[in-house]
Amino acid sequence: MNNVKNYLIAIGYFLLVVAVFAIILTIFNYYDIVTNKLFKVIKVLIPSLALFIGGYKVGNNANKKGYIEGIKLSLIVIAILFMFSYLGFNASFSISLILYYIILIISSMLGAMIGINKKITSD
Repeated sequence: MNNVKNYLIAIGYFLLVVAVFAIILTIFNYYDIVTNKLFKVIKVLIPSLALFIGGYKVGNNANKKGYIEGIKLSLIVIAILFMFSYLGFNASFSISLILYYIILIISSMLGAMIGINKKITSD
């Protein structure tokens, strides 16, 4: 039960970071500060950063093997994203989408590995 709680907290961090950056990006877009090319980069960076933070939180609460905890978190988030994008919006599947999901998995793994190492060194 405690493990599920850790994942829900990490998903909450993910959603909070995405929401905050979405609001900031909306404000920038309203004033035409963000160019189209920069917007595409930011669309990848925001979820990656959010999963890194969520992975850090999961890794900080894990006992061992932070990379596995990061993979679990990223697969949960990717499953949620997959449900919304494919079941709700009829999106198309592409190689760039696979690359995007790989970037999300790697960022979550890195966050969890750093989180578990910070936990071990701080004790």
